[in-house]
Amino acid sequence: MRILVYTLWRSGTHWLSRMLSDITGMEYKFVPGEIDFSPQAFIDEQGNEFIMLEHLHEFAWHTHLLTQSEKNDFKIVMLYRDLRDVIVSSIYMRKHVESKQKGEFRKSFADMSFDEIFQFEIDTKNDRYLYDVKQWAQLSHPNYLAVKYEELKEDTPYYLTKICKHLEIPVNMTQLIEVVEKRSFKVATGRNAGKEDVGSHDRKGVVGDYKEKLSEEQLQEIHNRYGEVLKELGYP
Repeated sequence: MRILVYTLWRSGTHWLSRMLSDITGMEYKFVPGEIDFSPQAFIDEQGNEFIMLEHLHEFAWHTHLLTQSEKNDFKIVMLYRDLRDVIVSSIYMRKHVESKQKGEFRKSFADMSFDEIFQFEIDTKNDRYLYDVKQWAQLSHPNYLAVKYEELKEDTPYYLTKICKHLEIPVNMTQLIEVVEKRSFKVATGRNAGKEDVGSHDRKGVVGDYKEKLSEEQLQEIHNRYGEVLKELGYP
């Protein structure tokens, strides 16, 4: 069984991967760029069983990955999210988590304001938000399934069952419910969803946080850039 969890960052990547790992008994690995640039080498190393995590890559073409999925017999699950929540979550991740990691570039975020990181985020990720997310979210292929983070959050058992069916993973409902409960935000963090910890990778665990965090000017900037994309992806 070969699985690629290919996601928009800050969209539940590790949450879904932990649940799939629990169900299958396979460990998961986050290996940026491997499947895009040297897929054969990675697959040869991993063998017949793996769950690989990767974020949407600026140099990855859907035709390339789908061809690789056919050639090397792996299936892809794509998770994506409202871009406004992605941007907010990325700002907090950069400011309070990445800034404490190695590298002068990451450390520089500690001295930047929320507004400055907001501008950095939409400027540096503009093409990915404007073109790539829509391309992947609307893709149709037998080896590929796209799921909204919000849907998985709202009805985790239903959408996790749908994902397992796509991946041809046998699972019974009792096992699935146990996994969902084990990997809930409350169990994982000791906090109720909505209680914020800015220093945690699992910061808040809610949908629509952008409504509290972004100014009217920032919301307008996002609308001007990505309004049509949000509409096409089903986000009003």
